[in-house]
Amino acid sequence: TDRLIASLQDWLRQHPDDEMRYATLGAAYMQKVRENGDPAYYGKAESVLQKATSLKPSDADVITSLGVLALARHQFAVGLDYGRQARKLNAYSARALGVIVDAQVELGDYANAPLSTQAMVNLRPDMSSYARVSYVRELYGDRDGALDAMRQAAEAGSGTAENVAWTRRHSGLMRYNRGDRTGAMNEYAEERRERT
Repeated sequence: TDRLIASLQDWLRQHPDDEMRYATLGAAYMQKVRENGDPAYYGKAESVLQKATSLKPSDADVITSLGVLALARHQFAVGLDYGRQARKLNAYSARALGVIVDAQVELGDYANAPLSTQAMVNLRPDMSSYARVSYVRELYGDRDGALDAMRQAAEAGSGTAENVAWTRRHSGLMRYNRGDRTGAMNEYAEERRERT
């Protein structure tokens, strides 16, 4: 992530009107928070996303990233608004649906969250959508289904090791909470392998 951030910063010094690279840098800053827990990167993400918005106000990817940022800051209603705006601009954006699902879950809209989750899976069956299937199943008390979906998320993989490690850690926690300590230890071992 550090190399990506440095590379994007260098690029933007030379190409200050590249709104997509600002959006990518914003996403990289948010990933950095996941990796090191430093919330100062949220401010950096907001700054570059606002710059991207000033260059191209109706870019669905940038608006989705603003939604992700709002959710990370626990501004769930704001995140839902951004997710819906992005979805209007790009009806085929699974990432925008992910923002909508997360906001619906956090706001207690358990009737619509499964519908949005299924739409997301239909568009893009990947780690992000399977993880959300897991959350929704867990909310409805389907612990076996939740664990299966989180395992699918881990197996689907990602371009970011931290994200895959997170799914392994969450699978381990679910197994531990069910009393499956051996299974939990296996998941935690997989998590450590993903991080190295």
